[in-house]
Amino acid sequence: EVADGVRSVIDSGLVENLGPIIEAQAKVPVKQACPRLTNPVDLAAARLLGPKARSALDDCLTTIQKSAGADGTTLVPAYGALAHAAIHRALDDFDGAATSFKKSPVAKRIRNDLRINLYSELSDIYDIQVSALKSISFDGFRARLNKLRITPNLATQMDEAAQESVAEFTAAVKKLRPPPHDAVKWASTSDQISSFGNKCREHNADRLKAARASGQFKPLPRKGITVGFHWLLPKPFGNDYRQEPKMMHTADDLVYAPVDGITDVSGMEIRSGDWRKGVVPAPSGSEMM
Repeated sequence: EVADGVRSVIDSGLVENLGPIIEAQAKVPVKQACPRLTNPVDLAAARLLGPKARSALDDCLTTIQKSAGADGTTLVPAYGALAHAAIHRALDDFDGAATSFKKSPVAKRIRNDLRINLYSELSDIYDIQVSALKSISFDGFRARLNKLRITPNLATQMDEAAQESVAEFTAAVKKLRPPPHDAVKWASTSDQISSFGNKCREHNADRLKAARASGQFKPLPRKGITVGFHWLLPKPFGNDYRQEPKMMHTADDLVYAPVDGITDVSGMEIRSGDWRKGVVPAPSGSEMM
């Protein structure tokens, strides 16, 4: 049985030093080095599990195409769950056939290649599904705009319609993606949401420009505002006995207070004029009464 499968093993590129030959014949690059197959168990694993991996991949794609169509353009709202289940079923079927080769490095390599191929093939369909969802969501957004009446509040209503459409698209696009740890290399949903939001806003801007140009839309005029100031005078009746002279406002200017807090009058101020206008003495309690 192993001898009959040697030729298929060699053709698959699993024998050392045949990489350049296979690459020249197939006209495609050989991404991984070809290990030496000297163990009969590895030879048997390559012969039996290779076709099983191809069959598992074909069955997975057939399952997806039954719902999404042959070209993947039919929108499947729960594509993420469908892809997750189909991939794990394909891997479980392969694991069931590989129970006799658990320790074979060739079996592990074939399984890893199968997993990569599954996610790669379904990633292409995922991109098509996202494009289909964008088209359907944008049509729904335009239908929302067509229901709006042209009023001075049209711009605000169009922004609200865009926000509602983006929210619905956000919830729907997250269902198209399998769990994050499974599809780490698939396109990010945040990029898709941002792209759809920009498209809606650009469409709104174009519609508003066309409405203004035709004279159908006139925004509300701006209204003036009134600004008032209120303030509290800290000492409306002058100084009292609880405050120092340095805390008194005189002639609309603050009295200078040195760092030491002593408000002595210098000789220069005495010679320059009436210094009593600059310092107001604190009245006594009896005078206040």
